Amino acid sequence: AYAAALEEFRARIEDAFQADFHRMIDRLLRESERVLRRRETPLEGDKKAAEDRLLDRRRGELLLTYYKDIQRGASHVELPDPYADSPGARIHLMLDPALSPQNNAARLFQRAKKGERGLSLVTRRLADTRKNLAACAEIRRAVYDLPPKEALASLDAFFRAAGLDLSARGDGQGNR
Repeated sequence: AYAAALEEFRARIEDAFQADFHRMIDRLLRESERVLRRRETPLEGDKKAAEDRLLDRRRGELLLTYYKDIQRGASHVELPDPYADSPGARIHLMLDPALSPQNNAARLFQRAKKGERGLSLVTRRLADTRKNLAACAEIRRAVYDLPPKEALASLDAFFRAAGLDLSARGDGQGNR
């Protein structure tokens, strides 16, 4: 009777440990997903902004094409847009009145170049973040079937690869 009671007690301890362990893993993975999603959203905005900067090259080319028609000191200009789908379309450009049309075009070319560099960087970061989100989902599927030591090693490897440090976040419940 004593051996049966001891075995039942061990089984209850094991069940309680597994339940606690799974809750901890679930909390860590939810927090990881939340952090990665919070990274993804601004990166998507940065990517759109960089793509918009690429259009500055076209704007600069239009300024250089029609620079003779633009008065020095103009703060804006409306020019024909040969890149538009509809014929006769026009594009409205804001200018720095202190600069000549050529210098305004040079500024647009610089912004386009910056957009190109930024686009490659943000595209890489966005791909990394999405890869980490996929890895998080994969770990969520596999980690519960692993022994605790292997599960912790797998989570640690994921956190390191994703650049996540959830320990620095403090107790989330206490901060609210």
